[in-house]
Amino acid sequence: MAKNHIQLLCLVAVTIHSLADAEINSGGGKSLDGVIYNQSSIGDPFATLTTESHLTSNHHGLIEVIYPITPSSISDVNGNGLPDGWEVQYFGALGADPAADGDNDGTSNLLEYLAGTNPNSPSSVFRPQGTYISGVFKLPIPCVSGRNYQIWVSRDLQSWTLKSTLTGNNLEQIFEFDETTITSGSLHCPIHPSNYFFRIQILIP
Repeated sequence: MAKNHIQLLCLVAVTIHSLADAEINSGGGKSLDGVIYNQSSIGDPFATLTTESHLTSNHHGLIEVIYPITPSSISDVNGNGLPDGWEVQYFGALGADPAADGDNDGTSNLLEYLAGTNPNSPSSVFRPQGTYISGVFKLPIPCVSGRNYQIWVSRDLQSWTLKSTLTGNNLEQIFEFDETTITSGSLHCPIHPSNYFFRIQILIP
């Protein structure tokens, strides 16, 4: 892969050896219990390419999102992964299908719960999009209350570095990444711009 652009990709079929505390990987992997598969990709950022005229052109790609498991301390009498209180709040009763997507936003009820979004609103979905301007990648993240967010960066899809942890406060927070400020370590590259890959891990405190 030519090292002349920042590229944001969905990490399809990535081995989940580093995701010990995560059940669902939106990159296409299955849950640790071998039951739930991701039928849709989460994320809608882009890769930024340098054209021959030294301008930039944006192309759609994917950022990987890693979801938590439903906390065992939460009441879930039917064992569908959706907390009882959450089901009643959004569906009026227990028994919602965790794999259903009633608002047709490409995200299942289970992923909506884990991300802290509204399963009945197509405009409420965790789909962060970034921009790459003047050498700085900016990723606005809607940080809902009751969720925390870790942003990881890699150059080789093998070694990942935690660059930021955000606490949910119902506000949009912006993660910024300027590769020219990295002078050592696994993320350092003497050539700019270079390839970088990003993923967001959602945590339920």
